[in-house]
Amino acid sequence: MTTSPALRVTDLCKSFAGITAANNINVEAADGEIIGIIGANGAGKTVFVNMITGYLKPTSGKIEYHGEDITGIEPRDATHVGVCRSFQVSQVFMTMTVRENLLERIWI
Repeated sequence: MTTSPALRVTDLCKSFAGITAANNINVEAADGEIIGIIGANGAGKTVFVNMITGYLKPTSGKIEYHGEDITGIEPRDATHVGVCRSFQVSQVFMTMTVRENLLERIWI
């Protein structure tokens, strides 16, 4: 029995004013699978994640999550179906201990 992947990205592309930021990305990931994205600065890693999570609309291609087409989904709607991202924000609360800052990050 073959199951479909949790995430399927097919021929995903993104261009900005004629500059190609991501070109023909094809990825499949199963439920529970952990995937790392590596590459040089400017390689399109963040652009790829932003397209999957709805922060950027792809120029072309298709994104499916559990068989549902989520290409071009809004970030809030992506979160509701189970697709979201975190942002790297270096912000600490100076009046809190390190432990309190870490616990605060869990609940934000």
